[in-house]
Amino acid sequence: MAVEIATGEAVVLAENHGGGFQFDYSPGANVIAYTDGSSHYIHLLNLDGMKSAAVWHEAEGVIGGPLSISHCGTRIAFWAMMPSVESRWFDSYVTVIFALDVDPVECRLVRPAWVVEAYPRRKLASGTVHVNHPQINPANRDHICYSHEMHGATPDGSVAMCRLWQVMADGDQNRYLVRQPAGLHFTHEVIAPDGKSLIFAYMFGVGQVEFGTFEKRSLYYNPGCCPGHLTVSPDQEWIAGDTWGDWRDGRGEPVQSVMMLNVKSRKFAHLCWMPRSGGHPTHPHPNFSPDCTKIAFTRLVDGTGQVAYVDVGRVMAEWDAVAQGVGQEGSPEFARVV
Repeated sequence: MAVEIATGEAVVLAENHGGGFQFDYSPGANVIAYTDGSSHYIHLLNLDGMKSAAVWHEAEGVIGGPLSISHCGTRIAFWAMMPSVESRWFDSYVTVIFALDVDPVECRLVRPAWVVEAYPRRKLASGTVHVNHPQINPANRDHICYSHEMHGATPDGSVAMCRLWQVMADGDQNRYLVRQPAGLHFTHEVIAPDGKSLIFAYMFGVGQVEFGTFEKRSLYYNPGCCPGHLTVSPDQEWIAGDTWGDWRDGRGEPVQSVMMLNVKSRKFAHLCWMPRSGGHPTHPHPNFSPDCTKIAFTRLVDGTGQVAYVDVGRVMAEWDAVAQGVGQEGSPEFARVV
């Protein structure tokens, strides 16, 4: 759906029949790529002419979310679970990162999907590891970041349990970006708007790794207020995220916030509060608007999912007065990252 912010008027862009949408938007082509409720089809929707079509049917596997479309709208990356034979070493699926090329104007397939990375779901003492969360670099459609997902299991220091990875569309340069030490969680990575680095949440902070040099740094650390799911402003001066802590409202009910921090000063502020959800898929997952004046997010109110936004233009202009604290540059835990 598209919603007019000034009036709240909503327009249905595509119908879904069972299940949930997974979608991504291409600003260069004004096109949306999405999966339907069956989890077997990928569709394109051109918002200029409202032309739409299914561009890929994955008959054998189940397409997961989220998927990613390049800035120019000509390439889609997605992951799927492909059936395999379960053994004592591997689970009953192979997880695969695919890419395919499309014409965003005509909404048609140009090059069928090909395998970028295939990874058997390895059985570990604490669960399984598989690959997902592909993201196409906004500055280079051949560069894809993805994650080793561990279902919340604690990293043990092995390569398999390093979350942050990169690969080129032809399968070259497939490697982890940061080697995690045992016990340190990383999550919800996003490629920086300039395409030069990956910015990610780690346990009580925000980290960054450069693609060219693999240099890594901690941007912010604060056990008292840290973002979970990140969004980075287009100018890369601000980071916002949802929080998860032991905060309560006046009735003693658990609440969470959307918080924002300034990268240079590391000052932070809670922008708004809402009832805390029980987990996915109702985390707020905030997202900056392209003009950097608003942050949109989801919230759960009386069991109903809603879309909301907070206007941050004035907040940024009066930041020193609005800020509620300051984080540290790094942390002892991040210093152990190799």
